[in-house]
Amino acid sequence: MKDKVILYGAGNNAGKAIKYLDSLTNGDKVTKNYEIVGFVDKDPAKWGKTCNGFEVRRFEDVDSSSNYYWFITPSEPARGDIQYYLEINGIKKDKIIGYKDYQNGDEYVSCYSLENVAIVDHNAIYSCCLLNEELRNYSPLVRFEDCNYDMEKTVEQFLNRRKQIITALRAREENPCEGCSELRYGKWGGGDKITELAISPSVPCQIACEYCNIISNAKNIFNHQKEVNRALKFDIVEFVKTLEHMDVLEPSQPIQLSAGEITVNKNKKEILDYLRKYPLQIFSNCVLYDEQISELCAHDRSFLNASIDAGTRDTYHKVKGIDAWDRVNETLKKYSENGCNIELKYIIMPDNSDDSDLEGFMNLCKKIKPQNINISCDLNIKPNEISEKMIDAAIFIAKKSNEYGLAYRILPYFGEKNMNKIKKGIDNEK
Repeated sequence: MKDKVILYGAGNNAGKAIKYLDSLTNGDKVTKNYEIVGFVDKDPAKWGKTCNGFEVRRFEDVDSSSNYYWFITPSEPARGDIQYYLEINGIKKDKIIGYKDYQNGDEYVSCYSLENVAIVDHNAIYSCCLLNEELRNYSPLVRFEDCNYDMEKTVEQFLNRRKQIITALRAREENPCEGCSELRYGKWGGGDKITELAISPSVPCQIACEYCNIISNAKNIFNHQKEVNRALKFDIVEFVKTLEHMDVLEPSQPIQLSAGEITVNKNKKEILDYLRKYPLQIFSNCVLYDEQISELCAHDRSFLNASIDAGTRDTYHKVKGIDAWDRVNETLKKYSENGCNIELKYIIMPDNSDDSDLEGFMNLCKKIKPQNINISCDLNIKPNEISEKMIDAAIFIAKKSNEYGLAYRILPYFGEKNMNKIKKGIDNEK
């Protein structure tokens, strides 16, 4: 009897995944008998169409009582996001198979960020996420100052430190990442290349989001002028050229550009002219419309990322510190009309959880039709302090996204207990 399997992700890896499953079923030594029943994808544009001869559906249309296996076709980091999504929606781990089963590489304990990510600001290069101004564990951070501001030397030391941690993980020796919840056993490449690059020096932003602690936003900039001036001198183009010269940059994901507010950066044109050869994820508050950004983010795999965090003019003014709700709406509309790929984010907090804001935001989404809606919470609020009203807000956005046929993702900052509440709330009224 064959085990029925659904492939999650009707994208670039779909054909390779089908061939892999066929090899398990039809090879000389049959290890599994799989019967592919179709695809699931988060992209509404693919629903109802076919991929490699199989129907593509949305996740919500799959019978939850069916005992399917799930094969995740994308590689990291999308694989990790999808696996997390499947698990919080009731799919057991032993029913999830995927990329790591046919990826080239050695098997050992590591994590995606350590193996692939380089985050660069004007002070340092590091791999691990920055949370509450402290690095989780001790990522391989190297400061430019310690290398006399020599970019190549700084990159070299960063890669060496990363390699030392990976070597210790493989040998199961004591290391700075020991005990981190992000570590998992799988097939890894050894950290030879930078495949995900995030560029985020603290250059000026003209708005003052109440949850933002970045030194260069409008509420903080005057108290950190020396630091901001240093960020303005950081040469993004020269840094990318350094990575290219060293032959260590092989981006598998769009390069993230979250350097303050790019539309008011005096070096915007030079930066974007050089980086246009790569897929880009450009972060903007969308107060100002920019033709160059619009053109770049209409390219395949590039997109504009905007955190809106309100649905009414008054709340936007309160949360963002600037009266620009109408202007942001018009900017987003113009980007959408010009074919720009857009991701909208809603950071839920006590000040924006009322029905009027949630409905206003979803009405904007209905008009703009973003490729994805990211539902998050204020990271300054601990999971045990998140109110039922905030949880209900996440449920509302998710349900409305389903109703409007829009893809969404709930970011994993609510805490496990709250994530379970959100999932139950969504499931109760599907």
